[in-house]
Amino acid sequence: MPESQQASAASSQRNRPVSTVILYVLLAYTLLLIYGTLFPLQEWDWNAGNLQTYLAMQWPRYFGTGDLIVNVLVFMPFGLLLARILYRRMGLLSSILLTTLLGTLLSASVEYLQMFLPGRVSSPMDIALNGSGSLIGACLQGIMRTEGVFGRYLLARRQRWFVPGRQADLGILVLALWVLSQLSPLVPSFDLGLLKDGLRTLWQTLQTPQLFDTSQAAVYLLNIASLALISRIILINQRGAIRWFAVFAVSVLVLKIPVVSRELSAEALVGLMAGLLVATLLRAHPTRRIIGYAAVLLFTAVVTETLRGVNDPNAAMHSFNWIPFAHHISSLVGIGDILNGIWPYIGLAFLTMSLQPRGRRAILLLGAVLIFVLLLGLEWMQQYVPGRQPDITDALLPVFAWTLPWLHPELRHSASLIRPVITRPHPSSGQRVLFGSIFALMVVGIGLIAVSQNSPVTADASNTRTMFPLPEELMPASFDAFRYTHPRLPLPSEADLAILRKHNPSYFKHLERDTRRGKGQLDRVINQATFAPDSIDLDKLFKRLMRLDFTYRGHNQAMPLAKAYDWLYDYWTEEQRAGLLTQTIKAGEYIIRVIRKERLSPYNVSLYNAPLQALIAVAIVIHDKNPRATPVVAFTNELLMNRVVPAWKQVMGNNGGWHEGGEYVGLGIGRALFTIPDMWLHATGIDLYAEVPGIKGFLDFQIYRQRPDNTEFRWGDAQALGRDSDARKALAVEFNHKAAFSAFWRSKPYVITAWPWGPLPLQHLVDPTSIEDMPTDAWFDGLGLFVARSNWSDDATYVTFKAGDNYWSHSHLDQGAFTIYKGGALAIDSGVYGPHYGSDHHMNYAYQSIAHNLITVTDEADTVPSLAKKKTRIIANDGGQRRIGSGWGQESAPIDFREWKDKEHIYHTASILDSLREDGFTVAVADLTPAYTNKLSGTGTFEHRTRRVERYTRTFGYDKGTDTIVVYDQIKSTQAHFRKRWLLHSIEQPLLTPDGFRVSVVSSNRRGHSGGSLLAHVVLPRQYSLNVVGGPAAEFLVDGVNYDEDGKVWERPRKKPKLEPGHWRVELSPPHDATDDEFLVVLIPSLGQLPSDVLVTPLSESGRTGVEIQRGDRRTRWWTIPDRAGLEIEKLDAYTLPQQWRVSAEHPLPIPMAETGFFSFLQ
Repeated sequence: MPESQQASAASSQRNRPVSTVILYVLLAYTLLLIYGTLFPLQEWDWNAGNLQTYLAMQWPRYFGTGDLIVNVLVFMPFGLLLARILYRRMGLLSSILLTTLLGTLLSASVEYLQMFLPGRVSSPMDIALNGSGSLIGACLQGIMRTEGVFGRYLLARRQRWFVPGRQADLGILVLALWVLSQLSPLVPSFDLGLLKDGLRTLWQTLQTPQLFDTSQAAVYLLNIASLALISRIILINQRGAIRWFAVFAVSVLVLKIPVVSRELSAEALVGLMAGLLVATLLRAHPTRRIIGYAAVLLFTAVVTETLRGVNDPNAAMHSFNWIPFAHHISSLVGIGDILNGIWPYIGLAFLTMSLQPRGRRAILLLGAVLIFVLLLGLEWMQQYVPGRQPDITDALLPVFAWTLPWLHPELRHSASLIRPVITRPHPSSGQRVLFGSIFALMVVGIGLIAVSQNSPVTADASNTRTMFPLPEELMPASFDAFRYTHPRLPLPSEADLAILRKHNPSYFKHLERDTRRGKGQLDRVINQATFAPDSIDLDKLFKRLMRLDFTYRGHNQAMPLAKAYDWLYDYWTEEQRAGLLTQTIKAGEYIIRVIRKERLSPYNVSLYNAPLQALIAVAIVIHDKNPRATPVVAFTNELLMNRVVPAWKQVMGNNGGWHEGGEYVGLGIGRALFTIPDMWLHATGIDLYAEVPGIKGFLDFQIYRQRPDNTEFRWGDAQALGRDSDARKALAVEFNHKAAFSAFWRSKPYVITAWPWGPLPLQHLVDPTSIEDMPTDAWFDGLGLFVARSNWSDDATYVTFKAGDNYWSHSHLDQGAFTIYKGGALAIDSGVYGPHYGSDHHMNYAYQSIAHNLITVTDEADTVPSLAKKKTRIIANDGGQRRIGSGWGQESAPIDFREWKDKEHIYHTASILDSLREDGFTVAVADLTPAYTNKLSGTGTFEHRTRRVERYTRTFGYDKGTDTIVVYDQIKSTQAHFRKRWLLHSIEQPLLTPDGFRVSVVSSNRRGHSGGSLLAHVVLPRQYSLNVVGGPAAEFLVDGVNYDEDGKVWERPRKKPKLEPGHWRVELSPPHDATDDEFLVVLIPSLGQLPSDVLVTPLSESGRTGVEIQRGDRRTRWWTIPDRAGLEIEKLDAYTLPQQWRVSAEHPLPIPMAETGFFSFLQ
């Protein structure tokens, strides 16, 4: 077309009136922006700020890349659409400036409103980024306008390559939206690491073909075939359409490699090739038939994608989400999901309109209804497909996408796209029937194959998931001494309130201030209504309670509902009671659905934070009130008594303790361990305190887990050090435990200690000296944990030794590991819980055995990748223990002790064979073999690894009299050439000595950090090699890679100096290859850098090896015992008779290997 004609056409384009469709789209998108920015639109607090507060907003110190990208991207369509409308009425520059201004004003307005929403944070950074997005969108409109150079170029290409008409434009839009869905968020990065991530999945699938996801490949096949046929319809060159589309599609898939959060997969490549083959076979048919084929292929792709499962054995089932866009807001993934939910249905609309049917309005309405009903049904079915998240948005978006093209006035009269076939003649009727049958069978077959590929790849037949029973299947609960009168939940007595008013009057003052006019936190409003009924309008409180929507796990709504219904029972009208009872029952039913679908385990923090407490409160207050309440109470009783209590008995044993690391004690079990027994005893008369002795022992655990610097030991996943347990104060009052009450006392004595109400603290329990009456060592039998210290001062020696079973949640692969503290952390658990859960540092280093003080046994062939969560990972071969528990994606958490017992061959990791706690000795002999080897080791699984260890026992001893530690290891490897390394991790660089090494830690002004050193004497092996690993670029070195996340690991320790990621480790290895090896190491801690006054002398006699340790008048000898695990200990003090102890056991029997023959394979 000549330039004059192009200019004329461009001018006419500009002068045409604005399409009402663009106005509708802009209006809808603006409303979506406002909705998304203010979501979830609940709990408005109009007293939370004002204009002055808004103008004083601070720029955030930290801003994530994902937030930055999302804030720009979401305003780009707004800017593009608005600029397109304004450009019709004003010049280019004016339209860009006005669009940027209006976009910034819109952002500023919603940011102002965000101040009044507790769940949202206003930020000037968001305003700047949103304004930038509007500017970019407006500039894109300016670049693509038809009067510009680029716009004219695009218009010329469009007229040259594609058939004329608005319907063809709609087909081009379908292709463009598919491209956006593949390449969003359109942010490229050519960082080498990100480029590798873009190819990682492809490479891993090529290395491990069983990772190939047939269902995903089928979806790609169907989509590619339909898009290729759409290209055949709209391109002028029908013969070359498929070839053109092939080049186009390959380019799009290759471009995914550098795009952030995108990747090129084997499924995409296979689906591309197969889809192009199908399109090639169909291309020669008449256009009308091709339109039908494309529609069937596209519709089958939609159904297949909706129903296909997730390749993850741990995937949970999710409840239906009725809140539009709840899972799509403020997320890069959400933007891609929205595009994926739009383009197929615009494609279906395009294909239907291309046939130019009669009765367009009826087709529009009928199609919208059918699409909504069908997708609503498919989404509803997703509740029973593990890993899928059923969402009403996925039914609403397609209806919008289907409807929009039909409303465009120019599409109603566009020229037909049906053109004569330019290839071979029409086939005969018989050929058409045959081909149609084959095509139908192919489509149905692809769909069935894809949907059937929902079962995850598992390594073990025992990897089956026990499910909770349906409430309706259970027998009704019965209680011999149930409290039927209200209130049924613990309630403050008049004496409690009198004590509070006398000793803490500010509590009532603040409570009244925070709950004026029924505002504020619901739980506090209910307290105020109970203490001063006339101060709260119960009608308003009732309406507020009835408006509660159950979200997340439901406990935040269920707890105030149960408390309000129960505590204010006498104040509600009959109608209000009935309404609240129904609402409370619904809350219980909701929590039960969550527990069942997510399989919330009594071994995991999620159950105790705090769905279980909420469910028990609900069950107590609704019991015997309504037939609908009976299944709720039955499920609650069965869950607590048959699943939770047995798990508590197993983990806590007789002496208390909990297996999860760090803050998870306070976040989880520490929130539940008083509230649940107290509510249950108060309502049913069943005394869980007496039934579970470990509850009292949990108080001792709280004390012994504190190091001399008053921070928790670094066990398992831990980052938020110093988080107290909610249950400690209330339990301390319950058991009159002075040491647990006062050891970490930080607040006024007269405060509420638990929900819904706990005993008020007693002043006589505040006794900081009471801890000195406690033993200096403890054994937590359920955990296999020994803790010992020299005294209760800040300069004490503090040691831990762990050798027990695995309870799945937030604990590491560290059975047999020890830590030593004196004047600072000397022998540490290294690594950081971060930068986020499941990060490369977390899974390759900190979680694995390499980060702990134990022995690794490396088989170079131990390289099976993880097959979890659809995308596999290559995990560093650290030579450590079997990869079991949370995070590995291999086993779901056991939902009760019975399931744990059924899988004992997986979770049994260590046992104490013998122990001694006498005369200052704390000694344990542990069998660590099952931590490395079980019957499935060597069968080709990632979880259980290769078979490397046939027998491994570790004897750990601490002698308080000489203040020394003795570690004796007896280990037998499967092959002599498997490399054994005895590890000790430190913060400072170790220095080698003639017979071992020395580790030091510098002093600081923090409590318990006066500085210290650890001197190691290596007795066995007699000849050995010592290697120091660490320092810059090697702090977290595993299998040749330093997992420091490009320095991100150090960000958290800089913010939280109490974290101790470590920098160094010592590797002690035998000099020659052998199956059987022994390690005997004496470790001497001391304060400061002074030389130790402990004398260490190696001994040897009668085929046994030993060591003599002397400090002052105390002299001990530690002897190995031929053909037995453990040590013989002699005490030879100057002023007492010699004493002797044998802490030993027979060597454990070999662990048999699972059958791997043909019949086992068939099983």
